[in-house]
Amino acid sequence: MINAPLSAARIPGSVQPFIVAALTVVLLAAVAAIYYPGLYGPFMLDDLGSIGPARLNEFKFDKIIGAVFGNESGILGRPVSAFSFAMTHYFHGMDAFYFKYHNLMLHLLNGVLLFWLGGRLLTEKFPETEQQRAWLAAGIVATIWLIHPLWVSTVLYAVQRMALLSTLFTIMALITYVTGRQKLASNPRSGLALMTGGTIVFGTLAVFSKENAALLPFYIVAIEAFVFRFHTVSTTARNRLYLFHIVFVAIPVSVGSIYFISHLDAFLSGYAMREFTLPERLMTEARVAWFYMALLLLPRLSSMSLFHDDYPVAHSLDPIILLAIMGLLALLASAAWSFRRHPVLGFGITWFFAAHLLESTVLPLELVFEHRNYLAAFGVFLPVGFYSVKLCNLDKNKIIPGIIFALIFVGLAAMTFVRAQSWGNDKLFYRITVMEHPNSFRAHTSIANIDLANGDPESARQHLVTALSLSPENSGTMVHLLYTYCHADTIPSELVDQTTRLLEHGRLVAYGIVSVNMLAASYFRGDCPAMTPETILNVTFAATKNRSAGFDDQYYLLVVYGQTLQLLKLHEEAIRAFSALIALAGYAPPTNRPLGLVGLAQSSLALGKDDQARDAIRQLRILDEHPLISIGEQVSQLEAQLRIDKP
Repeated sequence: MINAPLSAARIPGSVQPFIVAALTVVLLAAVAAIYYPGLYGPFMLDDLGSIGPARLNEFKFDKIIGAVFGNESGILGRPVSAFSFAMTHYFHGMDAFYFKYHNLMLHLLNGVLLFWLGGRLLTEKFPETEQQRAWLAAGIVATIWLIHPLWVSTVLYAVQRMALLSTLFTIMALITYVTGRQKLASNPRSGLALMTGGTIVFGTLAVFSKENAALLPFYIVAIEAFVFRFHTVSTTARNRLYLFHIVFVAIPVSVGSIYFISHLDAFLSGYAMREFTLPERLMTEARVAWFYMALLLLPRLSSMSLFHDDYPVAHSLDPIILLAIMGLLALLASAAWSFRRHPVLGFGITWFFAAHLLESTVLPLELVFEHRNYLAAFGVFLPVGFYSVKLCNLDKNKIIPGIIFALIFVGLAAMTFVRAQSWGNDKLFYRITVMEHPNSFRAHTSIANIDLANGDPESARQHLVTALSLSPENSGTMVHLLYTYCHADTIPSELVDQTTRLLEHGRLVAYGIVSVNMLAASYFRGDCPAMTPETILNVTFAATKNRSAGFDDQYYLLVVYGQTLQLLKLHEEAIRAFSALIALAGYAPPTNRPLGLVGLAQSSLALGKDDQARDAIRQLRILDEHPLISIGEQVSQLEAQLRIDKP
């Protein structure tokens, strides 16, 4: 294969810019129309939990800082994504439509950028006289990627703004790398500056959007190895290229690897909360990789879902798993084999595997999520577009290939439209999900909420009983089931006993903590008349005794327990709960750290323990100096109450 010179790739003059622009506008408008019905859907799963801390009601510096850096998501807090959520909330409030709409706009922008990146890469793999075909192939790739139905669960799932932004800035970093790399031959200084600046600026924005952007060095290596082959025309350019890869690839990967190995126990501790082990996850992910590839190349709507928690876990190295592992090894071997013969194929395989290094290997994450393929799919679709254009002699026959691609595009668009429609109607969405994924624990617990909202607690209980049979140790299901009796005449005593027992000894994960909070909040509002003070106290206390919860989760459980004690005027016990809470404050984000001291001050004042209250208020004043903590008004109220109690 003849490679084009390492010069800045341009769309040939024979391709009229206005035609490309017009086709792009038509495509983007079509994609927007396809997704539009889904914009009216509700928030999903952890949307509110992740977006809530980023609410911005006043456009003031301290409020913006609090919204941006008050997020608990990921290791780094994902401040870029939090800022994006804050802006959406500031202008539109908590309207799910606009969160999804902004996601859609990002998706369209990502498609345009992938077209640009794909075009620049493929111009290196077509002869100088066939540059137009490179951009045609890039257009095919971008079109397939934009209209593929798999991304409905990314675009219309509001919290996946994080994945969309991470992808956006990663692509921009790669575009600047490729552009600078192509300049390196003619102007090594400006080429290196562009490569370096883009990697630093866009790479930083990407990783602070979502941590999987840390894979940027691997994408750069894939591009360099299979597209540019580390070839340079001068010693100066070569030295600058090697310097870049030492600083921005070798060193970050080495430091990251050392950090991961040195903190291995902490990274793997999450398996205590999972229903699978590390070996089981690795074996299962071998099969999941093929599942992902099938979804991308042979999409079926019945196989796509927001909920894949019903995916079977591999417990042993059975023939299917062994075959899956051998197949993946064969793919990796073919990537190495195709390094010189078919570099675009090798690049695609390498890219796909690189994109799954973090989320589909050893970390104790959930087994399957469709958004993990959002950028990985570029590695699957690029060879498809490239070899389609290569194999089709368009000079002799444009009609048949055109018809084939038109049918493919229409088919993908139709599937995406059907899927988007279901996402725009929560009742329809969950009915379809339960029908297609009857063994999904999350599907049943989610549709139970829909049934409750529609005034059908009996149906909700049936789904929760099914969910309990699917995951008997998950204590959240029992609390959720208890919640369905809030407006009943009485709550079965045996249900209360089972709930407290499972809360204390079962698995207590995010769902259980949210359920406890939901039940307590309902009781505090007076919206759970069937619940007795003794029951709510026993439930919240049992949750604090569960030792499977991490320290950060124990913190929030103690908050609820302490507030329950306060509501029941059991202030001595509340003081003990809030004192324990203060000891765990370091595990909470800054915005929530004052909760223990506030509760301690309130209960101390209620009991007339003014010295203890005064000391808590003094510590709150110190906390208020933190740039992410704004509790001045609340502290002033406590001080005023202290003065009233004791002039």
